[in-house]
Amino acid sequence: MERAIPSATWTLLILLLASPAVAQQPEPTVQCVEGRDPIFIRDGEHTVGCSIDEPSDEDQFLFYAEEGDVVLIAFSKLSPTFDGRLEIRDPQGDIITSRHCSACDELTRRFEVERTGNYRLNFHERDHDGRTRYTLHLTKLAPSLTPQVITFDTTFEDRIDFITDTDQFTFSSLEGFVPVRLILVRKEEDFDFKVEVQDPDNFTIVNERCDDCDLVVEFDLLAAGDYVVTVSDKDNDAVTEYDIEIQCLGGSCEPFAGDPPLLLPFFEVDPGSTSGMTTFFSVRNGSDERVNVRYRYFSRLGRLEHTEIRFLGPQATRVVDVRSVLDSQGSTTETGFVDISILDNFGNPIADTGVLSGDYFRLDFDGNFASGDLLVNTNRTNSPRQLCNSWTVRFFNGGVFGGGTNFFFYLPEGALGLDGVVYSQDGDVGNSLEIETTRRVIQRNSSELDLGEEFGHVVWTFKDGVLGNISAAYDASGRFSVGTQAVCSDP
Repeated sequence: MERAIPSATWTLLILLLASPAVAQQPEPTVQCVEGRDPIFIRDGEHTVGCSIDEPSDEDQFLFYAEEGDVVLIAFSKLSPTFDGRLEIRDPQGDIITSRHCSACDELTRRFEVERTGNYRLNFHERDHDGRTRYTLHLTKLAPSLTPQVITFDTTFEDRIDFITDTDQFTFSSLEGFVPVRLILVRKEEDFDFKVEVQDPDNFTIVNERCDDCDLVVEFDLLAAGDYVVTVSDKDNDAVTEYDIEIQCLGGSCEPFAGDPPLLLPFFEVDPGSTSGMTTFFSVRNGSDERVNVRYRYFSRLGRLEHTEIRFLGPQATRVVDVRSVLDSQGSTTETGFVDISILDNFGNPIADTGVLSGDYFRLDFDGNFASGDLLVNTNRTNSPRQLCNSWTVRFFNGGVFGGGTNFFFYLPEGALGLDGVVYSQDGDVGNSLEIETTRRVIQRNSSELDLGEEFGHVVWTFKDGVLGNISAAYDASGRFSVGTQAVCSDP
């Protein structure tokens, strides 16, 4: 790889996303060395000294990705004389993507990772008749794997650190038909903005480019929900610091502070199935007045999949099949959570003083499995189930029924995981457990945890003092099943 510098130059970027990116920081480098393929590229590194020196040369790299990550591969071509070809193989050696480009300025490829492990990237000249030098960027976006949150009528600063950098931001609208203005102001000359905006249903509603100028775009937010703004350099050949601002031109733009009043902390479904796993939940209106209720369905990564608003009559109960709702939207999400809020006459979430309540059940029709619990009321003063920092769980471990116990964890946005301490039946401190994750909901079976011989109970604590929810269900391998409530251990 380290030979004479050829005339053509390429830049290669790999971004690992689990939901969209935050602004990137300058990257450390890893040196390409001829004869040492494959080269392992770690989070936050980019290569130097890489080149295709002979027409038949092929360079190989390894990168690590986890199930649920979204991988975006983008090439920026600085010379029209080289035709590159990219091939990605998964941990089992299967080709999951293969793309090439002939004398073009940009080549991108986006895919979702289905298997956790090391992925191999092969890069060569498509027709084996050219040479080039190039750079490979690898970024696993951290720490929250979510876009940077921006609020209305506030200026935020960020930077495109390297030529293939991509920044993403998110903001929320509480109602539809809200006019807004997006403003991008660059700090360096010769920077060409490219900006896209996706609505809550992941449709692109803005796709604008600007040659060597600042960018101002006015558009309408037609639906309530979360919007994503993606910013990059149009030609991937310049860097700059810049300001971004989203201005509210009318309607209700103030974000709702705090947690939604009611929460389905974990659901599991088999998309498109007529049997298999699904989750039912019910919501009851305990007042003598009709209320307007908003239901927001999120994936395990915290991506908003669907929003629906329904009236609920006095003392009425609504029963919802999560799988039917997601199937109707074409969603392939298997696990996630639902938040539930009362809206006022203007579509704004309002405080719930105990009006709403409910329960949920996970049902496996094929395995004769069922477990249930109460919906979580996030108002800690009036709820039998709360969001807490520390939880104690005791369950039957082992025996003739196999299956084990499944833990279901709901984590707030930005949480980084949780720690556990195992106690024996005599009260002695046993093993320490740790789960590191940036997902909003996760599931773990007791067989995956080192609980020891004389298991008594386990105390789980969410990292950094955040509040979450834990429940557990005993899986009796199709014979019977029972839910085991975790107990809030907060003082």
